[in-house]
Amino acid sequence: MKKKSTFNFLVITMVLMAALLFQNSLQAQFNNPETDFRLLQKAATNPTKANDLLPNRRITLGSATLTVLVNDYLFPYDISTNGDYIAISGFGEGGSFYWSEDEGLIPVTGTTYGISDNGLITGTYENPDYQYQGSNVNTAGNWSSASNAWTFLGINPNHPDITQPDYNSSWGIDAAGETVVGMQYYNGFNYTTFKWTSTGGYEMIGDPASQGSRPNGISRVGDVVYGWADINNTSRSPIIWANGTFNYIDPNNYGEAFAASYDGTYVTGTIGENVFIWENGGETITFSNSLNTGVISPTCIMEDATVMGYTNESWPPFPDSRRAFVRHPDGSMETFNDYAETRGMADAQSWIFYSINDVTPDGNKFIGAGQDPFGNWATFLLDFGGATVTYALDLEANPTNGGTVLGSGNYETGTMVTISASPANGFNFINWTDESQSVISEAAEFDFEMPENDVLLTANFELITYALTLNINPDNAGDVTGAGNYTAGETVTIEAVPTTDFAFVNWTDGNEAIVSEEATYSFTMPANDYMLTANFTTTVGVATEQMLLKKPYPNPTSAYLNLELNQKAEYIKITNSLGQVVFENNSPDLKQNINVSNYNSGIYQLIIISNTNTQTHRIYIQ
Repeated sequence: MKKKSTFNFLVITMVLMAALLFQNSLQAQFNNPETDFRLLQKAATNPTKANDLLPNRRITLGSATLTVLVNDYLFPYDISTNGDYIAISGFGEGGSFYWSEDEGLIPVTGTTYGISDNGLITGTYENPDYQYQGSNVNTAGNWSSASNAWTFLGINPNHPDITQPDYNSSWGIDAAGETVVGMQYYNGFNYTTFKWTSTGGYEMIGDPASQGSRPNGISRVGDVVYGWADINNTSRSPIIWANGTFNYIDPNNYGEAFAASYDGTYVTGTIGENVFIWENGGETITFSNSLNTGVISPTCIMEDATVMGYTNESWPPFPDSRRAFVRHPDGSMETFNDYAETRGMADAQSWIFYSINDVTPDGNKFIGAGQDPFGNWATFLLDFGGATVTYALDLEANPTNGGTVLGSGNYETGTMVTISASPANGFNFINWTDESQSVISEAAEFDFEMPENDVLLTANFELITYALTLNINPDNAGDVTGAGNYTAGETVTIEAVPTTDFAFVNWTDGNEAIVSEEATYSFTMPANDYMLTANFTTTVGVATEQMLLKKPYPNPTSAYLNLELNQKAEYIKITNSLGQVVFENNSPDLKQNINVSNYNSGIYQLIIISNTNTQTHRIYIQ
């Protein structure tokens, strides 16, 4: 019994000593301004796929797509606002990486802390161009995949002396890749915050009233810097540089500012054991962990003040005991598993989400780390927007040359799509119809709500036509053909055929101007209604004997037409129903025999003209 008690005492003593050593180690790290507590503890070894770096394994999970960046538990630190580039850090000495869709995973020598929309990483690296006591000096710089090398921000003219192995370090970059924020050492181990731009160089922005300060990042538009300052003997109290002022959450309490929304409207971090949300120009609120009894750490904040991060109930707080959370603007909290499930991720409850570290401004792409349903670790990119279900809206014109249509594309159900139809020259818009020919709208432009299926809509057009009216003067003097509706520019042929005892004179328009003296007349239809009059003259009163001894015979005929003239004719012609001349002569013979056997069957006009008279007869050819 005594031996067992001694053994238990030894075990308890060893545990207490280990905890004390761990606490002392944490305290030492806490006092180091270079320490990022999110990366402090080394992760446990994954028993299944430790350090098996196989990027770009894409998994479709319902309406979400998860891309495994690394088959290991790392800390994806930052994602560009366009979602194309990711900066990844490792726990402890886990190394750093760059990732893009096109290039995959690239190791980066140094520590990565931020990435811009053009893939430029900012961070800290060992600079071989500067030495301190025979070793490379750690300096702030930018790294690009094109060169696979770091570029030093340059010596800070405000603090040009290198007084220790660490000269300065970079902790954040804006979306444009133009502004970097970091920490500058000076006079030994003193430190303060700087802002650097590609055009203006270094600007010292640290609060001179503090014992030291360090940024954790900068808003994407570059207006708000966030981090911590050592004030009132409270190491690491959250501070926000905005609107030209230093904004302290509580200068008498510890914590850090960890993230800002895209435009810097909101900043989040820790204050004591709680999380704060600072609103630029508004009030600051705090909230505690309502999901479990663990500590809470925010890592990112969205445009609507939704906060995400992780909690940790274990001690020591190893990274694999973290659990991702979501805190909504209404104050409610939920696990990221529940959040992902509501966003359409299949098997969301089968995953362990260790942490969510950043999100794009559109709220669709998240980076983080977790464990899949098979026990494998994954550093991932989770996209709720890339797998959105859309349906095709096809628009067509009827007829195809009747006009143009705008608004075709792929849309989500419920999307209001503005579609429009513009008629081509010479056309009018009628309506929109669906595939069943049902009228959807009679407005050329309207908002259409996309249903849960593909849709084909047709914009119907009609030709603009103008009325051609043909009159006869005098009434019953003849027949006219060609009246109707025509489009502007169309070639129209009209014909006037006199009745017996009348002869055609000319065509006149509405102003009684003569437009043609041909019975068959072709013209271009104007862009307006048009009226023409066929004018005839009577031949009554001229004795038949003056022209013919008797009427043409035989009539009808299919072979020959005989004429017996009483006087010499100046001109004889026969026209068909189209007004075309099919026979003409000016023979002086008083008796004429005209061969009509080759003529098509129909009605023809025989026209006999003398120097004093014109006489017409209707001829029927069989």
